[in-house]
Amino acid sequence: MAIRTFGDPDALSVIDLPMPEPGNRQVRIRVQAATVNAADIFVRSGAMASILPAREHYVLGWDVAGTVDAVGSAVVDFIAGDAVVGLSDWLRTQVGTHAEYVVLDAGALAPAPAGVSPIEAATLPANGLAAA
Repeated sequence: MAIRTFGDPDALSVIDLPMPEPGNRQVRIRVQAATVNAADIFVRSGAMASILPAREHYVLGWDVAGTVDAVGSAVVDFIAGDAVVGLSDWLRTQVGTHAEYVVLDAGALAPAPAGVSPIEAATLPANGLAAA
């Protein structure tokens, strides 16, 4: 899901993007679940427009749960098939998790907790930071 213009929920649309490729210290995740939180609403509404670089579109989403699909050459903590949770550094990168695949820095990921569904696991990253 992405926005091309700021506005109400009708500003959201589905767009096709090329498959992202991980850099040396990055991991590509096949997204199984991603959250919608207040930060997504602030971005979509335009409340954060003054601090964002101009772009053709913004893919929203900060939290993610999914399966590692590919890793960069310097990544040693994760391998393809690992279940992970992660948090996009969205304000710096504008790389959102509301996509089929997302590439994040390996340091922004953790193993997904055992026995927790991807939907439940996707709620952990930002909420975990807020609770800390």
